[in-house]
Amino acid sequence: MSIFQNQNELLDKDKESGKRSHVLGILEAGIKFVLPEKVTRDFFLKKASMFPPQVCVFGWGKASIGMFEAFKNNYHGDISCGHIITMQKDDRTLSTSKASASFGSHPLPGKESIRSGEKLLELAKELSKDDTLVCLISGGGSSMFEVPKNDIDLENLRITYKLLIESGADIHEVNSVRRSLSTTKGGGLAKAAYPARIINIIISDVPGNDLEDIASGATVKDPFKIKPFKVIKKYKLEEKLDKKILNTIVKYRPIEEKYLRNVKTYIIADNNKAVEGMLKKAKALGYNALRFKGYLTGETRSAVHSLMKTDGELIVGGGETQVKVKGGGRGGRNQEFVLAGLKKLKRGVLASMGTDGIDGTTDAAGAMADERVLEAAITKDYDIDEFLENNDSYGFFKDCGGLIITGPTGTNVADISVFLKESAPVSN
Repeated sequence: MSIFQNQNELLDKDKESGKRSHVLGILEAGIKFVLPEKVTRDFFLKKASMFPPQVCVFGWGKASIGMFEAFKNNYHGDISCGHIITMQKDDRTLSTSKASASFGSHPLPGKESIRSGEKLLELAKELSKDDTLVCLISGGGSSMFEVPKNDIDLENLRITYKLLIESGADIHEVNSVRRSLSTTKGGGLAKAAYPARIINIIISDVPGNDLEDIASGATVKDPFKIKPFKVIKKYKLEEKLDKKILNTIVKYRPIEEKYLRNVKTYIIADNNKAVEGMLKKAKALGYNALRFKGYLTGETRSAVHSLMKTDGELIVGGGETQVKVKGGGRGGRNQEFVLAGLKKLKRGVLASMGTDGIDGTTDAAGAMADERVLEAAITKDYDIDEFLENNDSYGFFKDCGGLIITGPTGTNVADISVFLKESAPVSN
């Protein structure tokens, strides 16, 4: 069964060329390559012997439920206790009475995020040196698992994060500020659980896999490479933030390293793995497919042009770009990525989506564009530049076609993109 809920709509009139079908198949292969059940099983084939006969399990992030079920199915010991923080859109239940679950909100923390965060901290403090805590961590955990420092007001915290995200700050800069304002992040959970042994099992949504930035590093060291107050000054946010927020950022210092000595970390899936899966699928379809060198990062509209300039008949890539929000429209970085590339597309196919099935605050995972979408825009007399200026990529694709709808996929390794060029032959 396809992960694309609107596959019939996207593939309508595609039988003649087959290009859209192939691009969707390549995107789907990338996601299936990093689903929790697959990567956890692969991990246990190599590392099963390192787990003791009894563990406590915590999980947070967009893939948390899937990761927990996959862990339970592959671990042959006893899960003595556990708590999983999941998204409200995920209505699955845990198939064990040994662990409980609660909700966290995304992309900004909510009251449920704080309640869930307090629950994990409370459970962590009950652990001893004889306990092993397994932490199942995935992207989205930064907002879903939160306990603010210094009784910081939730609304001011949300304002701070929203301003940062919309300023064009990259994930490393945003998370440096998040760590400075949080009791849980930057090793905060590890400190609460100390001296228990911790094993981190991670599905990474951060290009480059910087541990401190994956869900803001609740159980790892903050290397303090990026000073959070410098980020605030860089994006000229000092006058827009609450004074208690600013004072907390200025006074921030990383948690002492002694609390992190009993921690081991394993990344079982990341953006590279998803792109690898896409590349395999593209080659299996008969394309002379190439991988974009490095990650798609930086400003969204520049990143798409870098992808489209890459030599080869079909290019796959992944990463996480930034959109500086100026307009009042709706969209997400993947939809804006495709819209920015549309004018130079001609008869090729360009698609980009979030591997979690969520792009911005919309119900779309991303978008796909080709000459059909461009023709629809011309018929409607739509000016692509006007939609870009208003950051209304969702409105454009909703009217002209091309939205990719999946719902939550159960994993999260940032974004993936495919560019099938006009000259590329389509195999049958």
